[in-house]
Amino acid sequence: MKERQAALIAERERIQRELLHLGSGNRRPLRISLGRLADNQGAKAGLAKDLSDLAKKKLEGAPVFARLLQKTADVMDEAGQRLLEHRDLLQDKDLKPETEAVAEAERLQKDALTRLENVLQTLKEEQNAPLAARNNDGGGGGEGGGGAGAGDGGEIPPLAQLKLLRQMQADVNKHTEEFRKAHPDPDKLDDKSKAELRKLRREQQEVAELLDELLEPEPGGGDKP
Repeated sequence: MKERQAALIAERERIQRELLHLGSGNRRPLRISLGRLADNQGAKAGLAKDLSDLAKKKLEGAPVFARLLQKTADVMDEAGQRLLEHRDLLQDKDLKPETEAVAEAERLQKDALTRLENVLQTLKEEQNAPLAARNNDGGGGGEGGGGAGAGDGGEIPPLAQLKLLRQMQADVNKHTEEFRKAHPDPDKLDDKSKAELRKLRREQQEVAELLDELLEPEPGGGDKP
């Protein structure tokens, strides 16, 4: 999925380059390509749908990973919507191809790719740790001997979820600080800024709820690690 997202980014860049070199020529073929790109990115039949399905069907026992992948799917779908907006704006032949919509699509696509890379890096670190420990012990069996993870049918280690949750909190903190710098007076927020602030508050609440879910006792007794 990371490779597919990188390919979608490359395709947007290709289309945009051709639009910039086209001048006053016929934009229709490139607008059709933008529509296909949006479909391949979006939640109806594209990568966003595949990622959402993975989060819902394969990661029920890993709430942090599931939620982050669902959020990533939402970002991908939003990128697809901005690509469609860009396509529609380009019906105006006098409009330059550097629209706000394509700039936002670029930001969202790269954000989604970064999120996927963070998930993979966290899994890689936690899968390699038990494998090294097993090798030091002489290669015996036992629980966790294979460094099980999402990719091989095993459970995602709780520590990996906590690490990812910490990344999510850092991300919320970063965006909150950026918002405060951009809007120093909370009494002068427009509707768009108010919606952004509400989104930040929802994300902070979400992190808190996920932490509670990770730390609450198991139904059968005993605490989670």
